[in-house]
Amino acid sequence: MARGWVIPCTKGTGYTCYWIDPDKKQRQKSFRLKGDADSFRAKKERALDTGTYLEANRGAETVAALFERWATSRGVENSSVRQYLSMLNQAILPFFKAKTIGALKLADVQAWILWMRDVKRYAPQTLQTRFGYLSSALRWAVDNERVRSQPG
Repeated sequence: MARGWVIPCTKGTGYTCYWIDPDKKQRQKSFRLKGDADSFRAKKERALDTGTYLEANRGAETVAALFERWATSRGVENSSVRQYLSMLNQAILPFFKAKTIGALKLADVQAWILWMRDVKRYAPQTLQTRFGYLSSALRWAVDNERVRSQPG
C-alpha cells in the first residue's frame, strides 16, 4: 500500500505530495518542482517505515518553553519546580533564547556548557547538574513525541 503519492496541482503550477500519517490522516505539501515533491514523498515514507515520523510542527517549541513545561507539569515538589525555574531564568533563556528543540544540535549544548563555564563561571558540579536537568527535559520531549531522538 502506498503511503504517499505526488500529483500535479489542480490550480496553478507545481506538484502536491500527499501522505497518510500514523493517525490515518491525509496530509499534503505543495512544491514547484516534481523532483522536490518526489524527494519529500520518499523522505516521509522512509520516516513512516522506520517509525521516526513526526509532524513538522513538533519540535517547533523553544528549548525554554519545553524546559518550563518539563519543570512544571510532572508533579514534582514545589521546591524542585522553583529550582528548575531559577535555572530556566539564569541559564536556559539567556543562552538559548528562541532556539527551537527541533533545531537543537549537539554543538549547541556543548556551546551552552562552555558558556556556563566561561561566562557564568559555574562550578563543575553545577555544570553537571544543569546538563543533567536539560538532558532529562529533552528525553522527556522524545518520550512525549515532541522531537525525534535522532536528527532528521
